[in-house]
Amino acid sequence: MMYGRTMPLISCILAIACLIMVLSGTPAARAEEQDSTLSRRAVEQMVREFLIREPEVLEEAFGALQVKREEAAEAWVQDSLRREAANFFDDPSDPVIGNPEGAVRMVYFLDYQCGFCKSMHETLAARLTADGSVRASFKELPVLGEMSVAGARAALAAGRQGAYRAMHDALMTHQGRLSEEDILGIVLEIGLDMVQFEADWESEELVQKIERNHELAALIRVQGTPALVIGERVYRGAVPGEVLDEAIQSAVDARLVQ
Repeated sequence: MMYGRTMPLISCILAIACLIMVLSGTPAARAEEQDSTLSRRAVEQMVREFLIREPEVLEEAFGALQVKREEAAEAWVQDSLRREAANFFDDPSDPVIGNPEGAVRMVYFLDYQCGFCKSMHETLAARLTADGSVRASFKELPVLGEMSVAGARAALAAGRQGAYRAMHDALMTHQGRLSEEDILGIVLEIGLDMVQFEADWESEELVQKIERNHELAALIRVQGTPALVIGERVYRGAVPGEVLDEAIQSAVDARLVQ
C-alpha cells in the first residue's frame, strides 16, 4: 500500500536532513534564532542536493530496511512454528510417512498438480523409510485449481481406508493433468471401497482439514508448493537430495545436543 511504502521514505528523508544539518555545522541555537525550523522547501532542496551527491545512501538505507523486514518475518515464522507446534507436527488427522517414531519431524506441504512436487517425489520417498530417522506429516495444500483440490480430497479419503500412501504415490506419478476419471481409475486400481470413498471424498471434514492446512501455511509464509519444514527451518520450493540430507542431518545433530 502507498502509506506503508511512503512512511519509510519520509523517515529516511528526515534522517538525512538531520544529518545534513549536523554535517553542515548548523547549531540548534542558530536554528532557533532563525524561526527554529527550516522551511519544507529548504529541507527538500537540501535532501535533493545531498542525494544527487551521495545516491548510494538511499540504496544502503533501503537495503538495511529490507534486511530488517526479512529478519522480522523470519522471527514471525519461528514464533509461529513454536506456538503452533502441535498443529504443524502432531496433528492426528495428518497422514504420517516414514518412521512414526523418527527423531526428526518434518512437515510436507504438497499439491498433486505441482510439477516441482512430482520432480522431488522419488527423492523424498527414498528418505522416508519405516526404519529411518524422519517422521513426516503430509499436508495437502492445493493451490493450482479445482483438480488440485480433488486430488487432495482423494488422498485424504483414501487415508480413511488405510491407503493414503498408495493413493499419494499414484497421484504423484500420474503423467499429465489430473481428471476425475483419472482419480476414479486409481481408486479402482488400488482396490478401495467405492461407496465409502465417495462418502469420505464429499466429507465436510476433509474440506475443513484442507482449509486448516492453508491457514498453517500462511503462518510460515508458504504460498506455494512444495514446501518443507525440517526441524525449525522452512524450505520453499523443490529441495535437491543433497540439501535434504544436510537438513535432516542438521536436525538430528540439533536434537543430540539438546
